[in-house]
Amino acid sequence: MWVLPVRRLDYSQFNGKSQGVFGNAENSYDFVLNVFRVLILFTGLAQAQEFVTDGLVGFWSLDKKDIKGNTVNDIFGKNPGKIEGGPKIIKEGKIFEALEFDGKDDYVQLPNMGNSPEVTVEVWTLAHAMPPAAHGCCIGIVSAAPNDQWKAGTVHFKYEAQQITVHKQDGVKVRFPKAELDEWYHAVYTCDTKKNELILYVNGEFIGKGNAGKEPNNLTHIVIASEHEGRYLPGVVDEVRIYKRILTEKEIKKNFEIETRAVSAGGKLPLTWAMLKALR
Repeated sequence: MWVLPVRRLDYSQFNGKSQGVFGNAENSYDFVLNVFRVLILFTGLAQAQEFVTDGLVGFWSLDKKDIKGNTVNDIFGKNPGKIEGGPKIIKEGKIFEALEFDGKDDYVQLPNMGNSPEVTVEVWTLAHAMPPAAHGCCIGIVSAAPNDQWKAGTVHFKYEAQQITVHKQDGVKVRFPKAELDEWYHAVYTCDTKKNELILYVNGEFIGKGNAGKEPNNLTHIVIASEHEGRYLPGVVDEVRIYKRILTEKEIKKNFEIETRAVSAGGKLPLTWAMLKALR
């Protein structure tokens, strides 16, 4: 990354009389220099920190600015979620803020996004308690809504017996063997019914795969931080993304390594006039 020294000029020649667009000459020079430095900084971040958008149909950041009342905005597509219960917005998310769920009745209901033969679901998750201490069998991460858990093509993405697991109704179960309490995990599954492959990745690494079955992944009844039969997550969820495409291992690792969203969903630098004015 470039480091630009701030060079001071001799402004005595102006005798305090020269005024530029932004005030006196010194302020004008410093402002332009700072704008230049910020542009370089954000250009570098944009190249290094842009998440994969090809095939992306929904992105729920769970940041404070993207939550209005009980609506969780989809910052990429048009699939707002609805908050149930009273999850808290916390500052200590994996990337900016996140939602913390009480494990009793908190969850986010996502809208009907249809079915797809190719799906990737990605999430950052942290559990304060795990089965069997929490809800016996399982607690949902991004999983099947109550009363719809046995629909064809349903995928259960959850903590189970201190493991992170993905299980498709007409497929198999793939497991990450040991999940620790209060530790962040970047959990991703891909479901490819064309190739009959269900794959689990954790923290950018391939964990395992099995049969996906023939039914397309059902995205009509998805919830965040819960599952059927009251299997609510006591923990934190951040950065939920759903793709109707199979991300490659390289793309999944790229998303895992992102530490900030320097590029907006539209691929534009988040550099505003307000930011520039703050540099003056």
